[in-house]
Amino acid sequence: MTAWAAIGAAHLDRIARSEGPVALGSSNPAEVATSPGGVARNVAENLVRLGNQVRLISRVGADEAGRSVLAATRAAGVDVSEIEIVAGASTAGYTALLDPAGGLVVAFADMAIYDGFDGAWAAEAADGVPHWFVDANLPARALVDLAAGKPPGTFLAADAVSVAKSERLRAVFPALDLIFANRDEARALAATGDLTEAAGRLRSAGTGAVIITLGADGALVADASGCTRLPPEAATVRDVTGAGDALIGATLDGLARGRPLLDATRLGVVAATLTLGYEGAVGAPPTKR
Repeated sequence: MTAWAAIGAAHLDRIARSEGPVALGSSNPAEVATSPGGVARNVAENLVRLGNQVRLISRVGADEAGRSVLAATRAAGVDVSEIEIVAGASTAGYTALLDPAGGLVVAFADMAIYDGFDGAWAAEAADGVPHWFVDANLPARALVDLAAGKPPGTFLAADAVSVAKSERLRAVFPALDLIFANRDEARALAATGDLTEAAGRLRSAGTGAVIITLGADGALVADASGCTRLPPEAATVRDVTGAGDALIGATLDGLARGRPLLDATRLGVVAATLTLGYEGAVGAPPTKR
């Protein structure tokens, strides 16, 4: 059993699925569901489902949303003892509108609570855990302090989260063993439209390996051995929420079990495909190894 620290977002997802074509500037009939979310939280639950021990390090408000996130995450088997409960702050939230086919139309993220995240404290909270995962919902200052506090030999992977937030990772590239980014995030970080070139530039900037997720087109994987495009798996799309987090969780699990990066990423692609067929951010069963 491998031990992980997942450091970053833990909040509530509110997902509205339109019952018909979305009409902008108008009221749209929709089904609305609420569930625990956040990149680090979702990755933590995926890792636990695959047999890992995971300590989640995050912040929630002293409110009903925060209590709900803590209860659900604890029930999933994740260690929540290092989640800071912040009096007077609101638990972060992610609200998304999906079309009838499950595709994302628009999303809104209220992440102000993470602005006060203390990276040095997080490094202390993760002390003794050999594998770390962090998401770019944390402010740049916290990421720098976290990387500075990482003990030698600790594996560190990161997710870029969004084009805007991906910039926060730039200062810690040399500390990263692996970065996950979608095509838009990779292009923005590398300042090129060519994804193979983008992966090479990110590695040249100091990251050990790069996985660029391509949605329905699979993934691009780059490390010291070269750059390889992995094909997608056939998918039935019910809800796109959390598919990328499932890919991250299964890939990290494979790496921790000694699989080569390409083989581990193949597991991640399968996990993401399974998640697409379920509602909620963590709906799929664990990927078979």
